[in-house]
Amino acid sequence: MINIDASEGWAPIERFPNHAISIHGDVIGLRRGHVLKPFDDRYGYLRLSLGNTDNVYIHRLVAETFLIKPYGLFEVNHVDGDKHNNYYLNLEWVTKSENIRHAISMGLQDPSIGLRQANRINRERYLARIGR
Repeated sequence: MINIDASEGWAPIERFPNHAISIHGDVIGLRRGHVLKPFDDRYGYLRLSLGNTDNVYIHRLVAETFLIKPYGLFEVNHVDGDKHNNYYLNLEWVTKSENIRHAISMGLQDPSIGLRQANRINRERYLARIGR
C-alpha cells in the first residue's frame, strides 16, 4: 500500500477507501499506486470509474473531500466556469438555482432555458414548503 502525505494535498476518498485524491483532482489507486486517467463525459466534466459504482465526477470527489458542505447545498460549481479545473479553491457548494444563474452569467448556458429551469426549481421548493 502507498503512503499518501496530507501535507502534499492528498487525502483518502471516504466513499472509496482504496483511492486517494489530490487538491487538484488527481486520483490514485492505493493498491497499485498509479494515477487513474479520467475521461470527459458528454457535458465536458471529468469522470472516473471507481469500484462497482457508476462513473463519479472528479469535482464532486474533490468537494466532498476538501470542502465543508453547508446544509441545503447539493451541487458543486466551478467558480471560473472551466469544467476541467477541479482545484479545490475553484469549487464551491451551491444550490441548483445558484448553479444555473452562475452558468448563465459566465455565458455557459442559454439564459432562456436556464432561468425557466431555475424558476421551476424555486417554485417546486416553495410549494413543498407550504405543503402543496
